[in-house]
Amino acid sequence: MATTSSDDSEPDIFDAFGLRDDDTSKDFDPFASDDFVPTPVPVPVPAPVAAAISANDSADSDPFSDPFNFDGAATAPRGFKKISLPPPAADTRPVSSGARARSAATKPKVGPVVDDFDIGPPSSGPFPSVQEQGATEGGRGGPAATGGSPNASFATSSPTAAAAAAAAAAKAALPPRLGIKFLMHEEVTSYASDGRSRGKDGMDSCNANIEGKVSAFVQSSDATRNVPFQLVLRDSSSSSSSSAQISINKAFVDDSYKVSIPKTSIGNVPIASYTCTANVQNMPVLVQSKISVKQKSSVHVDIQVRSNLNNTGDLADFTIAVPIPSVIDGKSIMVTKGEGAYDELKRVVKWKRATLPRGESFLVGFEAQTVRNSPTSSVQSSKLPILLRCRSVEDKISTMEVDATAVVGHPAAVHTARSTSFRLLHRVTT
Repeated sequence: MATTSSDDSEPDIFDAFGLRDDDTSKDFDPFASDDFVPTPVPVPVPAPVAAAISANDSADSDPFSDPFNFDGAATAPRGFKKISLPPPAADTRPVSSGARARSAATKPKVGPVVDDFDIGPPSSGPFPSVQEQGATEGGRGGPAATGGSPNASFATSSPTAAAAAAAAAAKAALPPRLGIKFLMHEEVTSYASDGRSRGKDGMDSCNANIEGKVSAFVQSSDATRNVPFQLVLRDSSSSSSSSAQISINKAFVDDSYKVSIPKTSIGNVPIASYTCTANVQNMPVLVQSKISVKQKSSVHVDIQVRSNLNNTGDLADFTIAVPIPSVIDGKSIMVTKGEGAYDELKRVVKWKRATLPRGESFLVGFEAQTVRNSPTSSVQSSKLPILLRCRSVEDKISTMEVDATAVVGHPAAVHTARSTSFRLLHRVTT
C-alpha cells in the first residue's frame, strides 16, 4: 500500500522512482507492469559527442556504408547510430635527441622487394648484400654500371653459386683418392726333422715352401676410371736362405709393375704371385710329442700343440693325423686324449679341433699294444710322423711385403690396407 510522507524536506519514494500513484487505494505490486512505469532520466552528453551525433543525424543513411545497418534498410536500426569522433590531439611533448635516435634505430627498414631467387645472405655476414653485389658488379662494368638491376646481377652471379664453383674447381684440382686393399694368401708346407730343433721362444725351426698370391681390391674417387698405381712387392728378409720368385698377372700389370685395374673389374683382382723357400725360425705353431713304453708291450703316445704367442690372431680348423707303424697292433688302439678316432683301413689316428687361441695349447694322445713277439725297443727306434694342418686369417709365414705408390704422371692420394692368411701343412718326425 503506497503511503505519502507529510514532511516536504524528504522526497517521496514513488516520486524518486517515477511511480504514479493516482489510485492510492490500490495495493502496490512491485513486479506488476501496470504499477511500475519507468520514466526516462536524461543523461548529460559532452558537447563534442553531441555535435557529432547531430551532424550524423543530418546526413543521409547509406545502407551499404553504415556498418550498423545490417538489414539493408533505408535507415539505421533503432537504437544504433554511427558516431564519428574527432581525431585525437597531436602530441606536442618535446622529444630528446637520444630518444629520436633510438626510435630511428628500431624502426624497421623497408627495402626493395626482390624475387625469392634473388635473396642472398645479409650484408653483415661474409657475403655481400644485394646492393653491395650490384655495386661490385657496377665497378667491374656489370649490370649496375650499365643501368641494369642489382637484383639481376645478384641472380646471375650469387655468392653461393660462386662459392660452389670455387669448391668444384678446388676439388677438380685435387688428385683423386685411391684406396687399395691387398690380400695375401699363402699355402705353406713345412718339415721339421725332429722336435729338438728350436728357434726363439721354443718354436720349431724348419724348412718351409711357400706359394703366395696377391690380390687387390681398388676403390677410386674418380667416377670414370681407376687411377693406375705402382706395385711394390719385395722380400723384407735379409737372410740368404730366403729366395723369392715373383710372377705378375700381365692382364693388369706391366713389366714396370704399373697396375691398371678397370672400373668393370669388381672385387679382389689377382695381380701377382710368388714362391719362396725359407728356414723359418718361428713357426706359428709348435708340435711336441712323447712316446713311452710300459709293461714291455704297452705304448703311450702324447702330442702337445701350442700356438705362437707372437701370432696376430687365432689358429683354426686343426687336423692332426698320426700314421701307425707296423709294430703296433691297430686293433688295440684306444684314444685317451682329445676327440679323435682310429681309421683301421688307413691305419691312421686322427683328431680335429675348431680353434686354438693365440698363445694357448691342447693335448691329444692314444695308447696301444705292440705286436706279439715285437720288442719294445723297435717301437722307440721307429719313426712316428705327425701331420698337422691348420689355417689362419690374420697372419702369414713368409717375409714378403706388398705396398703401392702413385705412378709418375698419374697423381693420386694412395691409401693402402693389407689382409693376410695362410694354410699350413706341417710335418714333424719324432
